[in-house]
Amino acid sequence: FSLLVLGAIVVSQLSTDEQKSASELVRDAKPSTMLVKSFQGQEPYGSGSAWVYDADEGLIVTNSHVLIGSNRFGVSLEGESELRDADVYAVAECDDVAMLSVDDAEGLRTFPLSAEGDPPEQGDDVIALGYPSNASTADELQVTTGSLSALNINWDQPAQQNIDFAVYPDVHQV
Repeated sequence: FSLLVLGAIVVSQLSTDEQKSASELVRDAKPSTMLVKSFQGQEPYGSGSAWVYDADEGLIVTNSHVLIGSNRFGVSLEGESELRDADVYAVAECDDVAMLSVDDAEGLRTFPLSAEGDPPEQGDDVIALGYPSNASTADELQVTTGSLSALNINWDQPAQQNIDFAVYPDVHQV
């Protein structure tokens, strides 16, 4: 889940800047890619990925499911040892999107969005980067490359087994 928002944004970057290598695109995206930690009181509860929507305003986009069940949030860039306090700015649970705000926006860089270029197509090369759950206890930025395998599908597998899970329409799958 946590790569869905960020993965779609990187697709746009690839379609408008085909001269750059994958490693150059990742290097360019790192100052705009953040770890999100959620807490219940003082206890860690969950984590996810985010991207910087507006560095000047301290606005960061993540998935709304990262925030569910939590009352306190922190964010950090790769290599930062301390979390920055973050507040919920907006949530659209039906689209699994949320926006956080931070007062300390030092070092953040807005991720460039572009409406230019062709829309993504099945088979396009894409890069996804973020902080997914894995076997490591460390929160490390991870990157994967692949092809856009499906466009505009319903992410409904968990919902078929538990009605408390939402169906997410129009998901692009890598």
